[in-house]
Amino acid sequence: MRQILTIALLIAAGFFACHRDPEPEVSPRSVQRFALMIGYDVSQTYGHRTRPNEQFFYQAARMVAPTGGNICMGLVASPDSAGELIQAYFLPMPAEPEKNATYTKQITYRETCDSIRKHNEQEIERFVHECMARLNEKHDHRHSDLNGLLSEADIYFRGAEVSDCLHLLYLASDGLQDVRLEHRTDTILQPGLLTLRDVRVFCNGWKNGVLPENWKMLVSHESMIKEIHSLTQ
Repeated sequence: MRQILTIALLIAAGFFACHRDPEPEVSPRSVQRFALMIGYDVSQTYGHRTRPNEQFFYQAARMVAPTGGNICMGLVASPDSAGELIQAYFLPMPAEPEKNATYTKQITYRETCDSIRKHNEQEIERFVHECMARLNEKHDHRHSDLNGLLSEADIYFRGAEVSDCLHLLYLASDGLQDVRLEHRTDTILQPGLLTLRDVRVFCNGWKNGVLPENWKMLVSHESMIKEIHSLTQ
């Protein structure tokens, strides 16, 4: 009797194991797109600091590119010499084909990925080249308009192209507002010009006593690379 009961229990267990509900499919993790703006101070008061080199721009761009995001660089300088933002727009990778996809679809997927990687790498090369050229051309300004760059950053992060991105602003600046106006010199920093509250701000070389509590101080350009890397994990 005990043997019969044991056999019956085994048969029942096998039946329920075969007829249990299938495990729900886990959808692939969506990639967080990044929009990174780099503001570099070319005023004389920040001139003793080590400026970003090619490696920094390459590393930053290659962390943003795989997300299909955007990177840009602008100068903290006098209003008439800051210049326009240098930008690079990257294409996101397509979704992987289903497991039972045809050979043709798999080939198309790989070719598309190769094409996107080529496009993004060309954008990276152009971006780095233009950034270095701008830094070589603009340096040692007597005045620095950080408020102007904050206003520019606010417009940039409100753009439709980066609306669904994680907004990052890196300010390599002493934070000293100093702009000669017609009848006075503007020395009052206005962090409120960056009206979007979701922008994560990182500073390097900051001297200004005004520092919003949600802005993070860094010790080097490499520290910013580490911050971006931590956000990709």
